[in-house]
Amino acid sequence: MRIEISGKTKALSNRIIRAALRFYARKLVSPRTYKALNVHLKFTEKAASFRAEMWPRKRRTHFTIRCSPLTGPYQVLADLAHEMVHVDQYHKGLLMETQKGTAWKGRVYTGDFMKQNDAYWNAPWEIDAGGRQYWLYKQCRLWLKSKGHRLRK
Repeated sequence: MRIEISGKTKALSNRIIRAALRFYARKLVSPRTYKALNVHLKFTEKAASFRAEMWPRKRRTHFTIRCSPLTGPYQVLADLAHEMVHVDQYHKGLLMETQKGTAWKGRVYTGDFMKQNDAYWNAPWEIDAGGRQYWLYKQCRLWLKSKGHRLRK
């Protein structure tokens, strides 16, 4: 797995961030995909209003994650877990962008759906990511602790 990190956060060292991203990828994707995976993580204050987001690039193994540097270490780990679930969804073809809207398992959700109250949080890909995020995050924290990494509060 190739990881590129730009920008900085005071919450976690790049060493811990890389370890967490690798942990999440190993839990989510096949070993073959893991070797081909490219993630560019950008810490930018432009992400402050939404904390984190992920975009697939041209290949199904290349992704960009934009994350706010203003959150604490636990939130950064949780946000990265959530976005890595989206990486898994895009890579497996469960989630994709089409001209008509976002497609989840072949069903297209148009802009009209997304404009409804709380539609974003009720979107099936967000429910899936939110559900798997917590488990990944907790497992990663335990793993980091077992490896001697300390997280600041």
